[in-house]
Amino acid sequence: MLVSFDEFSKIELRVAKVIDCVPVENTAKLLKLQLSLGPLGTRQIASSIAPYYAPADLIGKKIVIVYNLDPREIRGVTSEGMLLAASFLEQVEVLFVQDSIPEGSEIH
Repeated sequence: MLVSFDEFSKIELRVAKVIDCVPVENTAKLLKLQLSLGPLGTRQIASSIAPYYAPADLIGKKIVIVYNLDPREIRGVTSEGMLLAASFLEQVEVLFVQDSIPEGSEIH
């Protein structure tokens, strides 16, 4: 499916720092991440990356999130965005950002 440039330009990608990360109870795949977006405040997201990452390995890392996604309830957790990750050969890799890029920065 093709997406028009106007539709794509509505997506707001931002740099976020993982300040806390815990497994979601009664799930095998979900992690709940608390994120800092610097001057934009904090957000919580849920992501199905538990099979690939231990929570402690994500704390302090900078990631890219879809900032303007409508909040959604996932297994009892309010998710206020979505992290970007690549998948290949049954592996998932979160897209990390250099530490020098400030939290809240917009990705163009």
